[in-house]
Amino acid sequence: MAGDTPTKDAPKQPPPQAPARPSVEVIAFFTTNDTRPSYLPAYAPPAARLDNTKRFKARADKLASNNRVHGVDGVVAATAVVNAVDPNVRFSRVYLIGHGFEGGFFFHGKPDPKMDFTASKADETFKGPGVSSDAAAAKADTDFVEALAKHFKPNDYFEIGILACYSGSTTMVPAVCNHLIKLGFKNFLVGGFVDDYQTRYTFETPSGRILEWTDMVLDKRDEKTILQSMRRGEIPKYQTKCRGPNTPVDVLDP
Repeated sequence: MAGDTPTKDAPKQPPPQAPARPSVEVIAFFTTNDTRPSYLPAYAPPAARLDNTKRFKARADKLASNNRVHGVDGVVAATAVVNAVDPNVRFSRVYLIGHGFEGGFFFHGKPDPKMDFTASKADETFKGPGVSSDAAAAKADTDFVEALAKHFKPNDYFEIGILACYSGSTTMVPAVCNHLIKLGFKNFLVGGFVDDYQTRYTFETPSGRILEWTDMVLDKRDEKTILQSMRRGEIPKYQTKCRGPNTPVDVLDP
């Protein structure tokens, strides 16, 4: 009717968006501060001659997601890295790659003529939640696992692999496993190695470009004896492993 105030159609509201799906990624940490050359044949070109830390990093680059490879100076720094990750990111795998010792992993340290590699302070190593006799170190190890746990889903399978010599020999693998169970996780695998785990690669000549990773497990009593080699691009099977209570047992990997 004349004199009525014209009305406008209400603006259309955009349809509600589904919540963003969490990103599922792989994170890896590698041992730092070992500038000794990797053992390579005499004909290897200079570009292929990575030092040990660069080799560990290159191995991590192959296994982990983009921007999820980290070299740090200790477990406290590793925890800070994990705490800075977006809470929506889920980790399907976590790798610790580099030097190990009986029951532990080196985030950092220094070459040693007798011990091969050693740490000057407890923070440079990871032994598992509550294992260290030093209260601060035991708490730091616990904090690292609990920071990772924020990026695991309770019912989804995940894996923590320590690709380092001797690290599966004693307490670390069960300590991590038992703490994850205590936190309520039931579907996971924690694995390590009792013998000498070596990250190895073949390379292109003359560019030095890495063509393929050929990791091996050597008998620690006789390093001329190869116990395992990679197959179909898969890392060697863990020598020590601990599963969550609901994790199915693979009949090919008991």
